[in-house]
Amino acid sequence: MPFSHLIDQLLTDPSLQVAISALNERSVAVPEVPVTARAAVAAAAMRHRSGPVLVVSSRGDRADTMAAALAEYLPARPILTWPAPEALPYEQLPFDLQSATERASLLARLATPGGPEPAPIVVVPARGLLQLLMPPAELRGATRVVRPGDRISQDQLLAWAVAQGFELTPLVYEPGQIARRGGILDLFPPGFDLPVRLDFFGDEIDVIRSFDPRTQRSRERAPELRLLPPAELPLSRLRQAASELATLDTAGLRAEVAAEWSRTLEAMAAGQTPASIDLFAPYLVETPATLVDYLPADALVIIDEPAAVHLVARQIEQQATELRDAFIAKGELPPGLRGPIAEWETVRRAVESHRTLSLGTVLEGSPAQVVTVDLQDAPRFAGRLGEAVAAVKQRLDDGWSVSIATDQVDRLTELFEEQDIFPR
Repeated sequence: MPFSHLIDQLLTDPSLQVAISALNERSVAVPEVPVTARAAVAAAAMRHRSGPVLVVSSRGDRADTMAAALAEYLPARPILTWPAPEALPYEQLPFDLQSATERASLLARLATPGGPEPAPIVVVPARGLLQLLMPPAELRGATRVVRPGDRISQDQLLAWAVAQGFELTPLVYEPGQIARRGGILDLFPPGFDLPVRLDFFGDEIDVIRSFDPRTQRSRERAPELRLLPPAELPLSRLRQAASELATLDTAGLRAEVAAEWSRTLEAMAAGQTPASIDLFAPYLVETPATLVDYLPADALVIIDEPAAVHLVARQIEQQATELRDAFIAKGELPPGLRGPIAEWETVRRAVESHRTLSLGTVLEGSPAQVVTVDLQDAPRFAGRLGEAVAAVKQRLDDGWSVSIATDQVDRLTELFEEQDIFPR
């Protein structure tokens, strides 16, 4: 059930009007807003902003909860959750191509504003805010558009896609894959719901269509195809990264680890994506960027519990240091490996360079203007419908306006009407 109508009612609150008005001039902190009201306050702040908004939460579960709540208040805006890596820094987990394509698609939406779709609201946990990414200009430079009638050989387009990190497979089923079958190239670009088929006539693209990956049957024609790289890191630099990594001192590695390290560098030198790509992120990006770098200068950043975000980011940095030292001591990583995440202080300063709305405990020394809003948690009735009806009646008698979201509409309506209350 969309709650967008509640925003108009919320914006009539004088204390919230003060906070929203102050946000037009400078960063604002609302330290004592209830947790249950934060999504509503955030939505009210975004209501009349058409540009992208970054919402920062401490952890992934909180980010998911915030994204779901924002979607109820702002149903017309795309609410996207940044798929942050599950591994801790220096942990080596398998490369998740599907998550990588989701991140590339989201970055492309931020890097190329002004499209036909509304600007996205991106919800990110602290771990995702520390993730190293290719800069926006590099992402735009690695994007290409092809159309029917373009003269380009299959070999050229296939070589470009594989160099960017597309996975060559017999058949295409998932984002980030590409397959060649006779005079056809099938590929699943980031940001698409279905894979795309390019029919060639010699060295010319004849037709571009989407197709069903289950039946392999072609569907709608497309006038053009915008091809993004399939990851948030420039996988085209794998060979250069392998050369630089080969200069590290591996004498302290255990024999089996040294053999695996050598195989990994050989695979990278051949242009193959290694399993632990995040570990090598600082060797792939010449000028490291973070998600904050993809925001326009006038973008709004909303921070859900700044103290918690700060604490989690610091914990991640500490865990990274401890893991690095432990892996080196055990002979599982070579010394001198660059850190695979951004420094939190650098990211924090980048966040504070934008207009921010902080909800919850504010960090000492924050430049934001502190504003108090008169919002309280609703009472809990835990199924005691009679008490709920009595509480609503009392508030109506006191001049309140009451909105109720429920899946027991008929039952509650009966109970209210018994008390001469007639819900709209």
